[in-house]
Amino acid sequence: MEYRQILSIVAGILTGASYLPYIYKMIWGNGKPVRASWLIWAVLDSVILAGMYAEGAMNSQIFVGVIGVWIIFFLSLKYGRPGWRRSDFLCLMGAAIGLIL
Repeated sequence: MEYRQILSIVAGILTGASYLPYIYKMIWGNGKPVRASWLIWAVLDSVILAGMYAEGAMNSQIFVGVIGVWIIFFLSLKYGRPGWRRSDFLCLMGAAIGLIL
């Protein structure tokens, strides 16, 4: 196995581990993620993942990162800040316009 592959795997493991404290804080603590932010990050990371896959440049770090962000988004539906605010919708619209452009 080439050293770059090993480093990619290590980076993927560290990326996945970086989400664990936040998930723990959400479920058993008082972490209140904002749904709109995590949805935007999840969609943008997924677009990056698709582009990297199309170019044959995907690595474990981006793959694990996308999974982690989507997990936090789905957990935010239950454990996140309640409701959707006007600023949430404005941020979502801005991100959608940016993707379209």
